[in-house]
Amino acid sequence: MIDGTINAGPSRHHRLSLRFSDNELERAFWEQHDRRSTVLVRAAWCLAAGLYIFIGLVLLRTVTHGHGLISLAYYGIAIPVLLLALACSFVRRLDRWRQPIILCTLMMSSIIVNAPFIWSDPPPEWNYAANILMICFTFGFVAVRSRYALVNAALLVVLFELILNTTPDLGFTRILYANTFFFSVLIVSATAGWLLERSHRLNFLQERELIAARAIADLDRAKSDAMLLNILPAEVADELKETGTAKARHFDAATILFTD
Repeated sequence: MIDGTINAGPSRHHRLSLRFSDNELERAFWEQHDRRSTVLVRAAWCLAAGLYIFIGLVLLRTVTHGHGLISLAYYGIAIPVLLLALACSFVRRLDRWRQPIILCTLMMSSIIVNAPFIWSDPPPEWNYAANILMICFTFGFVAVRSRYALVNAALLVVLFELILNTTPDLGFTRILYANTFFFSVLIVSATAGWLLERSHRLNFLQERELIAARAIADLDRAKSDAMLLNILPAEVADELKETGTAKARHFDAATILFTD
């Protein structure tokens, strides 16, 4: 039985990565997980494309230079890649590649949202907000594996620190504040993502146990029905199963056979 943990029997898992030691069980879990999260992932790509359109318009109206490169990055690269990822979610033959596709799309987005700081002049607050938004997408919205989410989180950290420490006139205090809030959001989001995946795995095991219990119950029921039909007529056996009792029947003549 599963008693609130997922360490029982063959379902033993790695405490940190959560991966099941049984490879077949691990594969079955991710097949079910990807199948059930398809609508969520599609909604995430649509939302991300809409955000790129809106944020790109805001950037183009507020920065003083680099408009062409921002337009290329947002409207020529990011949105087409998101639409391609959305299209891939409808191709059954690509189901086995869904998680790598999600990771590559997230990493592309992480680079694109930080790129304006290289060739343009958005305010520093833009860097904080853009990366925090990417953290939320990474750990909470696109249903990506924990280890893939951590890979993208590492990329975000590198980009965030690179841009933060090369932006002029920020000062130590503002950099400290920015890092405090950024890493606080990152830690909370990563923990929430890890707990969410653990919950999905626990539910998966409970469902499998319930299915197994139902199969055993069906087998036992079939055996009891067969035994009942061995000693009673089908009509009487059906009546017993439906009502729990059987009405007495009168026979003018009957033959009793004793056998051993």
